[in-house]
Amino acid sequence: MVEKATSDLISRQLRNFQHADIIIGLEAQVSGGIGPQRSSLSLHVYSNEP
Repeated sequence: MVEKATSDLISRQLRNFQHADIIIGLEAQVSGGIGPQRSSLSLHVYSNEP
């Protein structure tokens, strides 16, 4: 029962990627001030293909 509920929860949280989808990633790093800072961002652009 717990295994099924966990599996369903994970399946709903995972993204479905298609072969024509695009993933854009950006990473930035700066030095100085209070120390090195890093940031990253990703964007999933969905295609209209089935």
